[in-house]
Amino acid sequence: MSDQLTTKPPTAATALMITYRLFLRGQLTRGRALGLLVLGALGVVLTAVFRTSDDPVEASTTVIAEYSLAVMIPLCALLIGASLIGDLAEDKLLVYLWLKPIPRWIVPTAAIMACFTILVPLAVVPIVIAAIVSGVSDLIVASLVASLLAVAGYSGLFVAAGARFNRALVWGLLYIVVWEQLVARISDGTARLAIRSYPASVVSRATGVDIYLADRSTAASFIVPIAVAVFAVILSTWVLGRRDID
Repeated sequence: MSDQLTTKPPTAATALMITYRLFLRGQLTRGRALGLLVLGALGVVLTAVFRTSDDPVEASTTVIAEYSLAVMIPLCALLIGASLIGDLAEDKLLVYLWLKPIPRWIVPTAAIMACFTILVPLAVVPIVIAAIVSGVSDLIVASLVASLLAVAGYSGLFVAAGARFNRALVWGLLYIVVWEQLVARISDGTARLAIRSYPASVVSRATGVDIYLADRSTAASFIVPIAVAVFAVILSTWVLGRRDID
């Protein structure tokens, strides 16, 4: 018998969980958690204030769609998602993951999973609380579903941006402010490239309140944000496979 011990490479599932925990530990700092909680709490406060308006259904739906889904979640996803792979690349630490005998798709998949895990309690839960505070029953489940879809879409988008661009935060802010707030108004074609239009359509359809850009079909509202996350894994895997890792 040979005295040499042979070490088998980890399975894909094991590698995925190890990488996921690595990303999770690196991003869930006290400062970031506090910042995300402040953004989420602001949505609850705004909803509580506007529920006393003449039309609380319209006011609450508008706050959740225009602030929570279109501003708060994108900013939270950008702060976390863009730095997951981006920070490792800038700190020259990505090479250590690349030296592991794991499939390349593990890294972006684990990054999106970590971003999703962080944003659910710190962004999604405050939105659901805001919906409960509003007193609009139709808004509660719709807000939960819409916020989960928004987190999936924006997490994928900004994780991919972090893998592709050196200054992903700048590019992400340009997308949120310039594209989603301005360019998306130009035509239906540009509006379809605004992730915010898909979760907003979910809450608009549930409450019957007209929301800016919220005219996507039910199928598209569910399919597109998930497709963005899947495409982000494919794109990030391709980008990371072509870039010089040092």
